[in-house]
Amino acid sequence: MEKPRDSMRILGVDPGSRFVGFGMIAMQGRTYHCLDCGIICATHLKRLDEKLLHIFEAIQALVCKHKPDAVAMEGMFGEPQKFHAALLLGQARGAALLAVALERVPVFEYAPARIKKAVGAGGQASKAAVKRMVQTLLQLPEQRMRVDAYDGLAIALCHAHAVSGLGHSALSTLKGPTSSFSSFAERLKKSYVAPKEAK
Repeated sequence: MEKPRDSMRILGVDPGSRFVGFGMIAMQGRTYHCLDCGIICATHLKRLDEKLLHIFEAIQALVCKHKPDAVAMEGMFGEPQKFHAALLLGQARGAALLAVALERVPVFEYAPARIKKAVGAGGQASKAAVKRMVQTLLQLPEQRMRVDAYDGLAIALCHAHAVSGLGHSALSTLKGPTSSFSSFAERLKKSYVAPKEAK
């Protein structure tokens, strides 16, 4: 699908060591369109290094294919309940972050509760509730797809809402008027330094 004029492309990534959900949306004003979504599956690989390489290459391929103006990712917030699971998640996130960083695309991180609230599902909502809200917001038909993919779309929508609000997002450090989303995206790329935590 071609990128609409004056639109901003956002790739949302829900990292994991077994499944990585992703969702690609185009934002034009207050209108959002789903361009792509799905999962990166690493369950067929046994060694951790193979899993991380697979995630890295798949994310890099997505970035090269869709050329997003920004990547939004669920961050690790709060105390992890299981150290080993948290360690694996951190390594998967690192592989995804490196793939994006090599393409010089700015990365923004959001807390899980904020992502759920952004799509109107509530901070303690279930994955099923998030899926329903994402389907409604993007007018998606019912599909047989892992909820991780809808989580990726929810993360992308969260960043889209942050961009619309400006003052409530990590983008508030950018100054000056913006005539279009395309020029705004260019300024985002120039402002890239490192992943930022959105409060």
